[in-house]
Amino acid sequence: RFNMQLMSEYENFLQRAKSSELLYYRDGLAGTVTARHYPPPSNVYTLAVNGKPEASNTMGDMPTQLLCGHLGPLLRPGPKQAMVIGLGGGVTLASVLKHRSVERVDMVEINNAVVEAVKLHFGEINDHALDDP
Repeated sequence: RFNMQLMSEYENFLQRAKSSELLYYRDGLAGTVTARHYPPPSNVYTLAVNGKPEASNTMGDMPTQLLCGHLGPLLRPGPKQAMVIGLGGGVTLASVLKHRSVERVDMVEINNAVVEAVKLHFGEINDHALDDP
């Protein structure tokens, strides 16, 4: 059976993909990294590795990214050090940096292209977390 709703969703996906702007593309040993911007009304930025979205500025994604950064310091108040594994869009890193007791954060990311894409296109979204000394 042919599902009309599925076809409509697929057509919507194609329309959105065609209207998006490819901001960043890099193939590397650790995968292919892309950053895209979908124009208003959505105004969404996405970071994908090997085609899988890893981060975006959507309301569906943002609570998880924020929670991952705040949860540790809230469960163990006053940490001086922290580690973030996987940069994503940098929002989790930025959340950790909001805690005043944190003096040092080690961020581990295996794909240099993710770091480059985030520096170039996600600074406004993550409060320029990668520029924090």
